[in-house]
Amino acid sequence: RLLSYYVNEYANNPYRALLLERVVQRWDVTPKVLDAIARLEDPHLFKPSLSRDDLIGQNRRRSAVMHTVAGHSNATRATRAFIVQKVLTSERGTNHWTDEYGLQVLAAAAQRLHDQKTLRRIFNRYKLNVSIATGLLWNTRTPIDILREIAAIDDAGFQQLSVDADKRADELTQRKSDCASASAASAGSKIAHHCPSAGCSAGLASSCAVRAPRPGPTSSTWSSGSSAAAATI
Repeated sequence: RLLSYYVNEYANNPYRALLLERVVQRWDVTPKVLDAIARLEDPHLFKPSLSRDDLIGQNRRRSAVMHTVAGHSNATRATRAFIVQKVLTSERGTNHWTDEYGLQVLAAAAQRLHDQKTLRRIFNRYKLNVSIATGLLWNTRTPIDILREIAAIDDAGFQQLSVDADKRADELTQRKSDCASASAASAGSKIAHHCPSAGCSAGLASSCAVRAPRPGPTSSTWSSGSSAAAATI
């Protein structure tokens, strides 16, 4: 009811953003409310906060209302998908979805996206945008090859970002390798369990079968897990 009042009574008023900021800063704001705010076509919601000091509370970064919505832990995948589509389907520089502030909102959404195809679309279109690259860098589902491309960008604004991207790509590559090794070791331990004789000869190998796993979810490597999570945004 309060949100409806803000939306209807303060339409196109720059101070509506100040009022809605109180709403989106709450940790218990509902997904439905966040989605409703994300669909407001109000340029003021994309601009840095108008608040001063601690008037609003913990928003010391003066994040825009839409930026907070895109990165809010209670925002649904559908809400972020809407934000992403609005930016990617708008002509560059034609409205508040594709200006400097709009891309910062997209970067906040990109940091929490699941779909790797969408992450690639965002990167391919805005690969030289520092805000977008930063959002992709801190998304654990961003493919390693994209991180390598970010690391290879030769631009003054990407100096530290390139170093961080390269470091993160190395970490994820090592984690993937460790998971693969752990899976191989686990498979070997199952064979040893079903074939306790250390000197199991080639002649006995055929009778030393490994019991087939039960159908259903199984443990997976970090990389395959992230691919499974990327079925939808």
